[in-house]
Amino acid sequence: MQNKLTIVIPTKNRSRFLGKLLQYHSGMNFGGTILIGDASDPLEYQKGKEIVESAQQKLKVAHYQHTTNTSLIEGINLLLAEVITPYAVLSGDDDFLVPGELDRCVQFLEQNRDYSCACGQQTYVFVRRLSDTSMKVDRVTAGYVMNHENASAMQRLVEYVSHGRANNTFSVQRTDGMRERWRKASDIGLDTTKYHGCLHEVSVNVVSLIQGKQKKFQNLYHAMLRHNERIEATSVSWDIRWIERMAKWDWSKEVLQMLDWWAVELMAFEKLEKEKAYDVAEAVFLSWMGSFITDCRNSLFEKNNLAPKYRKNSKEYILQSLKKMALVRRVWERVRGGKKISLSVFLDKKSMYFEDFMPIYRELTEQGVSQESRKHAQ
Repeated sequence: MQNKLTIVIPTKNRSRFLGKLLQYHSGMNFGGTILIGDASDPLEYQKGKEIVESAQQKLKVAHYQHTTNTSLIEGINLLLAEVITPYAVLSGDDDFLVPGELDRCVQFLEQNRDYSCACGQQTYVFVRRLSDTSMKVDRVTAGYVMNHENASAMQRLVEYVSHGRANNTFSVQRTDGMRERWRKASDIGLDTTKYHGCLHEVSVNVVSLIQGKQKKFQNLYHAMLRHNERIEATSVSWDIRWIERMAKWDWSKEVLQMLDWWAVELMAFEKLEKEKAYDVAEAVFLSWMGSFITDCRNSLFEKNNLAPKYRKNSKEYILQSLKKMALVRRVWERVRGGKKISLSVFLDKKSMYFEDFMPIYRELTEQGVSQESRKHAQ
């Protein structure tokens, strides 16, 4: 099944992580294709080129040079245009995808055409860099575990806004649909680095959920590193600053186009009338935007003077589902991965995660393997 899959990896100035990623996939005998879009500065690009050339002895990996001002989203689009396999999956340059679980996801999608994507258990691995070649793993947290398998696109969106975002950005997807969604979001005008790609990513995820179900397996599938070079990305203060930047943005053009896109997809896949589709698109958008939009959301409740029961597939129906959440902020905490898991669970030979996690752990720290893994394996 791996010969039907391509891993898409945008990168910039992080050759040491790229080396670990390719070494991991080489050691796991990954049989699919890997495409790397490299927007690094000249010196780092040369390092990356040498790493890729060495990995090509065992892997089907191609290395594309992008300009240094290529944004993350633009880089993804450029790579997706090069994919020729029927399935593709996006990966960070410092993340690890378990090849066996990728196989499972491809096989599942082959047999289930009503699903737009499939993935598995995602974890966040918090590490401290000791040197360019070794790290220390401090802790592991659980990722998003919600399936979206309801037959109704409307119900899948209710699950999305009530329980945190869909984790389909790093899922195995059909290449044609994935390419179309990422390109459409860029055509709307969401491709810009100053918003960190988040609006683009959410828009793609929402449309993916409208177009098909999401399958989430329970085995370890994706280990996403959280390390000291990205500590701001996991801090509350970073979230606050990001929300403030988003709040200052002129929404007039891009958001309206984005809601148009969502509404058109709802009309096609859920057979909603135009007015109702736009109401639902607006409700989903307002729910996603986070805590600073809460006042706006509450005013909608007050303005509509909502009754205890609402028409199914109406804006009021989704808004009432949103109201059941205690705090919008809790959704963000779930997205970041709120449940801490003891590292010993992953290093225990009897654990269901052991075989999949140990090769990842080995790439991160030789010292950790020599001490802790022997202790748990004995």
